Amino acid sequence: MTATLALNYYDLLHVPTTAQTQQVKQAWADRQQQQVRVEFLPAVLQARQQLLQEAHDTLVDPDLRANYDEGLQQGPPALTLSGSALIAGLLFLLEAGESQRVLTYAPQIQDTAEGGLVLALAHRDTAAELLQQGRIRAGVAVLQQARELASQRRYGGLERELQDKFRQVRPRWVMEQLQQGDDRAAALAQFAEMLQERKGIEGDGQDGSNLNRDQLFQYIQDLLPLLDAQEQQQLFSQEAERPSVGAAYLVSQVLIAQGLALGQPALVRQARGYLIRLAQRRDVSLELAVCALLLGQVEAAEQALRRSSDSSALASIQRLSSDSPDLLPGLCQYAEDWITQQLFSQTRDLKDKPVTLHEYFAQSQVQQSLEEPEPPPSEPKP
Repeated sequence: MTATLALNYYDLLHVPTTAQTQQVKQAWADRQQQQVRVEFLPAVLQARQQLLQEAHDTLVDPDLRANYDEGLQQGPPALTLSGSALIAGLLFLLEAGESQRVLTYAPQIQDTAEGGLVLALAHRDTAAELLQQGRIRAGVAVLQQARELASQRRYGGLERELQDKFRQVRPRWVMEQLQQGDDRAAALAQFAEMLQERKGIEGDGQDGSNLNRDQLFQYIQDLLPLLDAQEQQQLFSQEAERPSVGAAYLVSQVLIAQGLALGQPALVRQARGYLIRLAQRRDVSLELAVCALLLGQVEAAEQALRRSSDSSALASIQRLSSDSPDLLPGLCQYAEDWITQQLFSQTRDLKDKPVTLHEYFAQSQVQQSLEEPEPPPSEPKP
């Protein structure tokens, strides 16, 4: 295992070619104090120290330095190294921020344990550069390569470090993967794992992202338009079983949207089950009124409206019903606007569903379902 690296003694000590002797001595002393990963074998650490010593001894001796400088002027800087010294040389390149150059030496070093560690570190640093540039998917892909190398070589400390880095950028990766990626299942699994680590939407666990609760709520709102109705239903119905108020409300929303879009009152009944339980914790009277309307239960819809504390929505419904003896016209308009403009817009596969209440009730399967005796309520846990 031998290779020639574009390095010189000035590079090793991180000093310019014009450095004075005292600067060289100070740089050498500073480099002695730098910590190198404990996973490296003593032979590599010894080779690193030996290279630093050679650089120091050459550059502090005026005659040796003059001869060395003359040699540098005759051609590009180069150190031909082998074995542990080659690994040490590659470490110097890493310290200089040359992770891409280090990766070009993979064929020479990848079959050794120490070489595997160097390559894992090079992938880690390359991933950090990509992430800093905002190239999240590319950065995570390289980070995964680093994790695989660390896992294969059983470098537990480095593997944990890489996992922590992934957890920091995971929310952005999930978002970009759902926007552009092919593997939606992986992104959804990671989002579910985030919620599991947090112990739910309202939980106090740590997922490594540093998102506080309000930031998580906003993140979920931004994520919803990237999720299909079935994906939302599966994710949030599972979360609702914790129980979770937020997840129960989210799954009730998507069930209402699906019920209208697919002409399936049974889904609306499921949504109502979640909302009935939620009514003990928050005002969901308007949502229950919409469910009653979609189930053809006009009297129940009116009763739910009277329980609502949303004065703004009630005023709008009353205004739209000004020429009617009841609030049904206004509720119909409110329900259609809420579902088609808000709920559909936050569901990936329902965004372009031009379904109206008139079209919903005109469907034969809806009429048949509403005419049948309503099944006993099966209320899920909120």
